[in-house]
Amino acid sequence: MTQAMIFVTVLLTGVGCGIGCGSISTPFLITRMVGEQRGAKECIQASGLFLIGKLCMLSALGLLSALLGGVVLTSIQSLYPNVTKWMFRALLFCTAALLLYHTLHKPSCGQCQSCKTNLAGKLLTASYPLAGAVYAAIPCAPLVLALGYAASMKPVAAAALLVGFGLANSLVPLLLYAPLTGAVVKRLREQAPGLMKWIRCAAAVVLLALTLVV
Repeated sequence: MTQAMIFVTVLLTGVGCGIGCGSISTPFLITRMVGEQRGAKECIQASGLFLIGKLCMLSALGLLSALLGGVVLTSIQSLYPNVTKWMFRALLFCTAALLLYHTLHKPSCGQCQSCKTNLAGKLLTASYPLAGAVYAAIPCAPLVLALGYAASMKPVAAAALLVGFGLANSLVPLLLYAPLTGAVVKRLREQAPGLMKWIRCAAAVVLLALTLVV
């Protein structure tokens, strides 16, 4: 198979995976963004931060696959499933705890947006790229396929292949799910402002439940 055909195969695999493979990243992102009451623009920014973290990890994995060959594939399939899954579960748990704190805590200075009263919100935002990086290292069949191809390529091409896979995998969530989630949150704010606190709490509970299925 030529390098061009490899790129086309991996990119199409990424698009298909992004549309409906049941990936945990989509419910994770949607639940978080609803819980954090993000608007459409903020949802796109949050998804972009998650994508940046994911692309950084994928490019590193592609580079290592080209340099080390089958060692990376063996590690991904044997060691990393346990390590990265538990790391992602820990992130889910911490995110849910921060979301609950951010929802139930009543700052003494009212609606002030200073760093002290909005610390939980800043930590939630900063965790998006970290979550993306950890999530990208959780092995799945499409990732193993891409890494298998990357092992036969030069380092730069291998890194580009995995970045392309990550971008293709994220097109639908970034361009469709994020804006729609923001629109739903905006409508909820306008029509049911009294329910937002409970929606945020429910989102935290859903995030906790997701730790059981990662």
